[in-house]
Amino acid sequence: MIEDHQAPPAQQPAPPGKSPRKKRGPQSTYKERQQRNAKAGYPLTAALRRTGAKRKPKRNTRHWRQALAIGKAYKSGDEREITKEELVLARTVVPAHHFDAEPDLMETAFVPYRLLSPYQRTQEFGRIFDELYREYRKRYWAKDTWLHPRVFLHSWPDGEIVALWQARQHADLLGLPYRYYLRQAFGHCFAAGYQRCPAPNQIWRDPVVEAVECAAKKGVELAAFKEYRPGVLHPVFLAENYRGHPVQVAAHDDLVAKIKQYPTTFKLGSILANDKTMPESIARERFGDAQVDKALAEHRPFNPRALGEPMPCDVVPKPGCFGNQRAASIVCQKCHVIEACQTLQADIGAALTARYGSEEPRASKQTSDATERKRRQRERERLDREAGRQAGPEDGLKRG
Repeated sequence: MIEDHQAPPAQQPAPPGKSPRKKRGPQSTYKERQQRNAKAGYPLTAALRRTGAKRKPKRNTRHWRQALAIGKAYKSGDEREITKEELVLARTVVPAHHFDAEPDLMETAFVPYRLLSPYQRTQEFGRIFDELYREYRKRYWAKDTWLHPRVFLHSWPDGEIVALWQARQHADLLGLPYRYYLRQAFGHCFAAGYQRCPAPNQIWRDPVVEAVECAAKKGVELAAFKEYRPGVLHPVFLAENYRGHPVQVAAHDDLVAKIKQYPTTFKLGSILANDKTMPESIARERFGDAQVDKALAEHRPFNPRALGEPMPCDVVPKPGCFGNQRAASIVCQKCHVIEACQTLQADIGAALTARYGSEEPRASKQTSDATERKRRQRERERLDREAGRQAGPEDGLKRG
């Protein structure tokens, strides 16, 4: 049987003096991608998103100099200087009244986060938010697009920094791990019919917070245990550094409450023999000798952590709200570092005054911007009166 094959079209000879044009591969120029998307009816903003090119997010370079100061403080290793520079940057962006709740949130925040400053906790919250945002975006919408990750808080726009700060405060109020809170918030938004990934200012609205709180009542043991891993845990919470500090006691209370919900002794054996985040003496005091002996006998540790050198006895961990002293807060009134906190707060105010001319740079900028808008409005009205005409809304819009 003879098959009827269609002969391939003959290749046109190239003009004299020109080499034959090669077929262009999948890589194309930016202008060609724009033209192709324009013919298909896509908006100009879709030129990069629909062709797989790397799109850089909008980054905030306004606080770059202060970010360099934070990096310099981290290199020096001085915790007081680190806290000072972080709060100087935070107070230039976040409204002052958002700092009033920080001392009280130390009592309700998830225990492993209580030794981190509000800036560091918000930075960690923003890092996890950006990670989940890129994960869901790549899974459901833009599978061929890669976004640059945002690791540092100062790289976010000012409005999103404030939104992340407020969302993080809601997670601290509920006492939840940040990854668990954000997973539940994203899931609720998608179930509610969101067509895009939620923005930072959408994950702390009342319906979202209520949905996350209802889900948390069913249990967050697995997500909470992941935050007690030695690799991500503050060294103060390790077994060799136990000194009876209140935050260490609170961590053990939280661990004991979660371990008791497991029907077997596997989790207890893992914490004692593998992770070593609880001293054996504390475990015997909380669970009894029989249960601890059974857990250690049945558990076979996999890659156990080696005990490190204990921290010096004179090192006293400072609370995460250090530098945010509030006279009306009960937590501040009974704090053991209140004098050092007041001194640091005075130094932060002096640094803000020296750099920006005010201890409240955000409020001062809003006042100066409003004054400048009013001055331009009065100038336009004066010019209109001199010209003998009455300015309407359209005329004012054209004049800016």
